[in-house]
Amino acid sequence: MIEDKISGLIGLALRQGAVSVGTNPTLDLIRKKKAELVLLDKSASENTKKRLQNACEHYEVPLYYVNESLIEKASGKVNRMAVAFPKGNGISKEILKLAGGLDTLPPDANTEVQING
Repeated sequence: MIEDKISGLIGLALRQGAVSVGTNPTLDLIRKKKAELVLLDKSASENTKKRLQNACEHYEVPLYYVNESLIEKASGKVNRMAVAFPKGNGISKEILKLAGGLDTLPPDANTEVQING
Protein backbone atom coordinates (compact mmCIF):
# COMPACT_ATOMS: atom_id res chain seq x y z
CA MET A 1 0.00 0.00 0.00
CA ILE A 2 1.26 3.46 -0.91
CA GLU A 3 0.70 4.99 2.51
CA ASP A 4 2.60 2.18 4.24
CA LYS A 5 5.62 2.97 2.07
CA ILE A 6 5.21 6.69 2.75
CA SER A 7 4.96 6.02 6.49
CA GLY A 8 8.24 4.11 6.34
CA LEU A 9 9.88 6.93 4.39
CA ILE A 10 8.68 9.50 6.96
CA GLY A 11 10.21 7.36 9.72
CA LEU A 12 13.48 7.12 7.79
CA ALA A 13 13.52 10.90 7.23
CA LEU A 14 12.96 11.45 10.97
CA ARG A 15 15.92 9.23 11.83
CA GLN A 16 18.04 11.23 9.38
CA GLY A 17 16.74 14.54 10.72
CA ALA A 18 15.54 15.38 7.20
CA VAL A 19 11.94 16.41 7.90
CA SER A 20 10.01 19.10 9.78
CA VAL A 21 7.14 17.69 11.83
CA GLY A 22 4.18 19.79 12.97
CA THR A 23 2.26 22.71 11.55
CA ASN A 24 4.50 25.59 12.64
CA PRO A 25 7.83 23.97 11.67
CA THR A 26 6.25 23.03 8.33
CA LEU A 27 5.09 26.60 7.74
CA ASP A 28 8.55 27.91 8.66
CA LEU A 29 10.22 25.63 6.10
CA ILE A 30 7.72 26.66 3.41
CA ARG A 31 8.16 30.38 4.12
CA LYS A 32 11.95 30.07 3.98
CA LYS A 33 11.49 28.57 0.49
CA LYS A 34 13.25 25.39 1.56
CA ALA A 35 10.32 22.95 1.38
CA GLU A 36 10.08 20.52 -1.52
CA LEU A 37 7.01 18.60 -0.39
CA VAL A 38 4.32 18.84 2.31
CA LEU A 39 2.09 16.05 3.62
CA LEU A 40 -1.03 16.96 5.59
CA ASP A 41 -3.34 14.72 7.63
CA LYS A 42 -6.90 14.64 6.26
CA SER A 43 -8.24 15.09 9.79
CA ALA A 44 -6.40 18.38 10.39
CA SER A 45 -8.52 21.34 11.45
CA GLU A 46 -9.94 23.63 8.80
CA ASN A 47 -7.66 26.43 10.00
CA THR A 48 -4.56 24.23 9.64
CA LYS A 49 -5.64 23.06 6.19
CA LYS A 50 -6.25 26.62 5.03
CA ARG A 51 -2.95 27.94 6.41
CA LEU A 52 -0.92 25.20 4.78
CA GLN A 53 -2.85 25.27 1.50
CA ASN A 54 -2.36 29.03 1.20
CA ALA A 55 1.35 28.81 2.02
CA CYS A 56 1.92 25.92 -0.39
CA GLU A 57 0.04 27.68 -3.18
CA HIS A 58 1.93 30.93 -2.62
CA TYR A 59 5.37 29.29 -2.51
CA GLU A 60 4.49 26.64 -5.12
CA VAL A 61 5.13 23.63 -2.90
CA PRO A 62 3.27 20.37 -3.64
CA LEU A 63 0.76 19.50 -0.91
CA TYR A 64 -0.67 15.99 -0.52
CA TYR A 65 -3.25 14.67 1.93
CA VAL A 66 -2.64 11.42 3.80
CA ASN A 67 -4.98 9.23 5.81
CA GLU A 68 -5.80 10.06 9.40
CA SER A 69 -3.04 9.49 11.93
CA LEU A 70 -0.44 8.39 9.35
CA ILE A 71 1.87 11.25 10.33
CA GLU A 72 1.34 10.61 14.05
CA LYS A 73 2.10 6.90 13.68
CA ALA A 74 5.10 7.44 11.42
CA SER A 75 6.61 10.14 13.63
CA GLY A 76 5.65 8.66 16.98
CA LYS A 77 4.45 12.12 18.03
CA VAL A 78 0.89 12.90 19.10
CA ASN A 79 -1.17 15.65 17.42
CA ARG A 80 1.19 16.14 14.50
CA MET A 81 -0.79 16.95 11.35
CA ALA A 82 1.87 18.02 8.86
CA VAL A 83 5.37 17.19 7.67
CA ALA A 84 7.60 19.09 5.27
CA PHE A 85 10.60 17.69 3.45
CA PRO A 86 13.47 20.06 2.61
CA LYS A 87 14.72 20.52 -0.95
CA GLY A 88 17.43 18.21 -2.14
CA ASN A 89 16.23 15.36 0.04
CA GLY A 90 16.18 11.96 -1.68
CA ILE A 91 13.30 10.82 0.54
CA SER A 92 11.01 13.57 -0.70
CA LYS A 93 11.77 12.52 -4.27
CA GLU A 94 10.75 8.95 -3.43
CA ILE A 95 7.51 10.16 -1.86
CA LEU A 96 6.80 12.30 -4.92
CA LYS A 97 7.14 9.17 -7.07
CA LEU A 98 4.52 7.46 -4.90
CA ALA A 99 2.31 10.54 -4.59
CA GLY A 100 0.17 9.74 -7.62
CA GLY A 101 -2.11 7.76 -5.32
CA LEU A 102 -2.56 10.60 -2.82
CA ASP A 103 -5.18 13.35 -2.83
CA THR A 104 -4.16 16.84 -3.83
CA LEU A 105 -7.54 18.29 -2.88
CA PRO A 106 -8.80 18.71 0.67
CA PRO A 107 -10.92 15.73 1.73
CA ASP A 108 -13.99 17.93 2.09
CA ALA A 109 -13.64 19.59 -1.34
CA ASN A 110 -16.97 19.56 -3.13
CA THR A 111 -15.96 18.16 -6.50
CA GLU A 112 -16.72 15.11 -8.55
CA VAL A 113 -13.30 14.97 -10.18
CA GLN A 114 -10.47 13.55 -8.10
CA ILE A 115 -7.15 15.18 -8.96
CA ASN A 116 -4.04 13.16 -8.24
CA GLY A 117 -0.49 14.50 -8.40
